[in-house]
Amino acid sequence: STQFRVASKESKERIPPPNTKLDTIKRIWEDVLPYRELLVGAGKIEAREKGDSSPPYSGSAMSDGERVIFYLIGQCLSAPDNAITVIDEPELHLHRAIQTRLWNSIEAERPDCLFVYLTHDLNFAISRANSTKIWLKSFDKSQWDWHVIPSEQGIPEEILLNILGSRKSILFIEGERDSLDYF
Repeated sequence: STQFRVASKESKERIPPPNTKLDTIKRIWEDVLPYRELLVGAGKIEAREKGDSSPPYSGSAMSDGERVIFYLIGQCLSAPDNAITVIDEPELHLHRAIQTRLWNSIEAERPDCLFVYLTHDLNFAISRANSTKIWLKSFDKSQWDWHVIPSEQGIPEEILLNILGSRKSILFIEGERDSLDYF
């Protein structure tokens, strides 16, 4: 900030301000939450509905999802170059509709990093394109039992049943309480 200020004063031409990590967080946050606007001020972060002229709400009044998106973007942008970034439960506080968009944006911003996701959300795991998927089947306090899932195979039924639990078949119906299909 100080270097930019000095350079601006010394130059007769307009010098565009540098893109900061907060600028990048704002861009990704607003891309993931297109109906919200992130307002970055001096020492404070606020948000509001995009296009709304009402007063913004403070970062502490944000939803858990809004805050966790801000936090995750910031943490991933702050990781050292070529870092291995382990994300435990990448779906935490996030609606399924925005999970993939968030992580795709973060991965695109940090192509130098290796992202390792620990998740029970099979839809999220499947959404990770060009990735190696590993099933951690068990751990006996000394050794992991793990298997690489071949990318061309998809997730085998055995794994699906172990993760989701084998349950009895369920029949879903559409009917009113007094209709024949309900009974």
